[in-house]
Amino acid sequence: MRHTIVANLALAVLLPLPSIAQNVKVQPGDTLSQLANKYNVSIGELMRHNGLSNSNHLEAGINLSIPKNNRDLPSLSSIQHKVTKGDTINKISKIYNIKQQDLIAINNLSNANFLYPGQNLNLPKGAKPSKAKQTIKINKD
Repeated sequence: MRHTIVANLALAVLLPLPSIAQNVKVQPGDTLSQLANKYNVSIGELMRHNGLSNSNHLEAGINLSIPKNNRDLPSLSSIQHKVTKGDTINKISKIYNIKQQDLIAINNLSNANFLYPGQNLNLPKGAKPSKAKQTIKINKD
């Protein structure tokens, strides 16, 4: 009896529920990290939800079930911020007048103190760079 209960619980946790998931066809070059970022879920959630055992192996053409995110995340903006040397979550949030916790959550950052130059961060809808940032961008281009 105990084995039946444990088995049923394991299936309930591991199998995706169609009513709370969406399917995505993996494209060549896609990674679990990119997909997790795009759909605001963790890599672990994606792996568990799809029964994957190797986070470094993702075959193009397969369909992944993306679990519905239960977190209350803001919508994504169409713009991204490319991290440069010296950028911090605090600095970036001030540049775009957004909440630090939104920036952390929307990018699924496990360590908000670890950003690297060249990293692209998604921004919440409504994020707009301050005039000072726009001027810097114009002068650099």
